[in-house]
Amino acid sequence: MMQQTAVRRMTMLVAGLALACSADKVNSPTTGANTQWVVDAITIPTSASAANQVAFDLNGDGNPENQLGQFLAALQNAGGAGLAIQAAMNGGIGSGAIVQLISFQSDDATLAKDAATAANWYTGQTTAGFTTGAHVINAGIAAGSFVGSLSAHDYASKNPATTSTPVAITLPIKLFAAGTTINLPLNGVHVQWFFSGTTGIANGELQGSIRVQDVNNFFIPELAQALNSQVQSDTASATARTIEALFDVGGCAGAVAGDGVINLCEVATSPLMQSLLAPDVHIYDGAGAYKPAPTGAPNALSVGVGFTAVRTTF
Repeated sequence: MMQQTAVRRMTMLVAGLALACSADKVNSPTTGANTQWVVDAITIPTSASAANQVAFDLNGDGNPENQLGQFLAALQNAGGAGLAIQAAMNGGIGSGAIVQLISFQSDDATLAKDAATAANWYTGQTTAGFTTGAHVINAGIAAGSFVGSLSAHDYASKNPATTSTPVAITLPIKLFAAGTTINLPLNGVHVQWFFSGTTGIANGELQGSIRVQDVNNFFIPELAQALNSQVQSDTASATARTIEALFDVGGCAGAVAGDGVINLCEVATSPLMQSLLAPDVHIYDGAGAYKPAPTGAPNALSVGVGFTAVRTTF
């Protein structure tokens, strides 16, 4: 398995280098059929090794990064049996609360080989439950549009470390069964996957980064809200007690330890957050423009998750 993964990563690296050498001039196809897909699983890293498996070199320093994945793995490890992060994510998709859609255009109907392909990543409208179609695009959330190449059924989008046209998407994740959905504003997004025939997407990986200000202004507040929602749903549950042990510790203005309320400042100042949610990649220049560099002060947080998808219509 490890050997197959290494071979696949080398294939993706070669494809990425080919795209980088094209100086962003890979053309989207103007012909070819569109196939439509719905994401039926998103894999949240719950161990350090799992986080590394879906990491990607986002700033061109030669080192794959996935700092959010490392944080989520540490959160799962700290919570132990009291947290079930992957089960919560599965429930969000299975219930129809989280719908992610993909359209893919290629001149190769067998989805095996094409030097210039187009893919779009959409957020779909919530449904009464997970189905394989038909779905409806949520027009209120911007889609991400990718160009890339297809070889031996492996697809890879342009390398975000070298592109001048970064792709942005909003990725919803659910970390607690009764918690609210957390929306991740990702930029410089990269996707890759393997087409298992023409009916399934396997070994999918999605990577990108979150601006440090978005971590502070969006992710951490949404995480605090999700933690509170989970605690208040069943204050006597093992999950609630685990969350309270990790975050309901006071020590900041307006927060009271052990009061059953997870204060925003308790989340922001927790040792877990301080150590693992610090920015780790340099993605923006001094003017705030997208310009990944292997050196420079980190100003974004790297993200990586896995996924699979099946055919649908929308």
